[in-house]
Amino acid sequence: MYDVPLSLQRQNLPSSVAKYTHPDKNRVYNIIAQMMKMQNHNRISSSNPSPTETLLVVALLVSTVFVWAMTLGFGFVWDDWAMIHGNPSLLRLSTLWRGFGHDFWALHAQPAASGYWRPLVTVVHVLLAQLFGVVPWGFHAASVLFHVANVHWVYRIARNVGVSMVSALAIGAWFAIYPMNVETVSFASALPDLMYAFFGLGAIYFYTKPGTRSWVWIVSLLGLSLLSKEMGISFVLWIGCMEWGAWKNVSSPRPKKTPWIWIVGMCVVYGMAHMLVTHGVGMRAQFWGGSAWTHIGTVVKLFGQHLFLVFVPFGMSPTRDFDVVQGMTDLGLWAGLVGMAIYAGAVQMAWKTPSRHFLLGFLCFWLPVSNLLPAEGLIADRYVYMMGPCVWLALFLWFEKINIFAVKGFKTVYAFLLVLMLAYGLRQMQVWESDESLWSYARLQNIASPVALNEWGNVMLHKKDLDRACAAYQSAWELRRQEYDDAFFNLVLCRVKNKQPEQAQKLLAENAVFSNHAEYWDLMAMCHQEQNDLFSAWQAQQKAIEINPSSWKYDYHAGLIQFQSQNFDQANQWFSSAVRKGGTVKEVAHYYALSFFYLGDYEHSIDIWKQMQKKFGMDPLATTYIEKAEQLRKLQAS
Repeated sequence: MYDVPLSLQRQNLPSSVAKYTHPDKNRVYNIIAQMMKMQNHNRISSSNPSPTETLLVVALLVSTVFVWAMTLGFGFVWDDWAMIHGNPSLLRLSTLWRGFGHDFWALHAQPAASGYWRPLVTVVHVLLAQLFGVVPWGFHAASVLFHVANVHWVYRIARNVGVSMVSALAIGAWFAIYPMNVETVSFASALPDLMYAFFGLGAIYFYTKPGTRSWVWIVSLLGLSLLSKEMGISFVLWIGCMEWGAWKNVSSPRPKKTPWIWIVGMCVVYGMAHMLVTHGVGMRAQFWGGSAWTHIGTVVKLFGQHLFLVFVPFGMSPTRDFDVVQGMTDLGLWAGLVGMAIYAGAVQMAWKTPSRHFLLGFLCFWLPVSNLLPAEGLIADRYVYMMGPCVWLALFLWFEKINIFAVKGFKTVYAFLLVLMLAYGLRQMQVWESDESLWSYARLQNIASPVALNEWGNVMLHKKDLDRACAAYQSAWELRRQEYDDAFFNLVLCRVKNKQPEQAQKLLAENAVFSNHAEYWDLMAMCHQEQNDLFSAWQAQQKAIEINPSSWKYDYHAGLIQFQSQNFDQANQWFSSAVRKGGTVKEVAHYYALSFFYLGDYEHSIDIWKQMQKKFGMDPLATTYIEKAEQLRKLQAS
């Protein structure tokens, strides 16, 4: 068969054939006509699916729901506690619009400057909390539904670009159950990854849809993707690659400027708004290894690993540590170079075919998480969520060309691989059921991971196994001294709770490098308070509030010091300030009511305790105080 140029498939057939000088022109025409007929048949089928295709797609989506239904019984883990469970702002409707003017973590119970601006995720979190309450199953259900929608988008995009129904279903099934997606779907806090992918894939669907492109939909969905997560910029880059000569052949006319004025303008407005709200873009990490050369070598190594994970989903820990390249003898560096060479060769081979654009899509999604520009320095399985579909779409476009499904035994092998992935994915899904199962697994997988050890310490602290908690925090901190302040502060807190305030105070004194943190002085105040040195405790607490005046936690602790000093009027004012700043947890409410009780304002104390029981459930201690307050109120009235 003659090698017919791609340009002849995209132009008017008669004139193209007239210009294409070949002795057997009629045969060339027939070949082109057959190719165009097959391509048009696939594209028309994608726009007007048959009842059989519709039924098969529904079966795929329903099966995806059943696979991930297990996660509806999972609890909150890791960041879920701070982002969702302990976030009182989700219970206020005003957060629906306040999220557009604040850092993603700024409205949490313990405000922080993360450098993230994801107002659309905040809106979804608030709506879920209002509809279902702050319960795990509601948030997990949202994650499953977004993943199912993304599976549908991937299927439709495959059909748009001419992939047959069977191949598109194969891609959708692979994406639906791929084990590397376990973290993204099972972890409630990974909703931003699912949402940015949902809106971005929608933009790609409208871009690749046959007929006139709806640029209003494309630009709007790209904007929504960016408002869900900063990674939405990958979809902008991807459409840029396809629009400027990638999706069209080199001889095609250049695209109109008007749509790109909209896209560039939208990105500029988004970037300015992001900077105004967050005052930065989260650039926090330093070069890997401390130098530019070790950093670049590690980025190359990371490229090889990400490409490998697209095909072999071995990494399922939430905290996969990554060894920094230290020299040319590092095998990971050479594996990364080989991976880059293979990738470049694949792009070159696919240069004049649609597969090229999906291979470039992989690069668009890899670049923001490559840490080429020092950002977070984190490696998470959810970062691979959109890399896989890009490579699989490229592969299946090539498979279509060689008609691989007609090869004897291929369907059986493919079905066997799907079953293997499903079994492995279901096993790994159970890891995310609870904090204890998650961090028990992560600790075994990453024996030298300070994050895994620190989170395991949190699990032990919750179980009140203080000795094991302190040991875990100690190990985590020793792995990364002067860098991992979370583990250090947790270790100090654990010493205080374990009735070892002298050791805790000694740790703080020996590590004054952390004294610019409000947490440092808050813990110092706790140490003094445990030793009944209330004057020193109050001075330290004042420093904590001075460093971070927006946190309700430090006002609450100031109230506790005043309460212990029997300055109930001052204590009441600090508790009131803590409540105004978002301290709506049970302990704050109890001591706020107790301060009114000791001030003789029994009516206010009774109201607060009743509201607390209505919100958090019956509490025997609160019930006892309510009975006492009612008796004292009667005596007071008489």
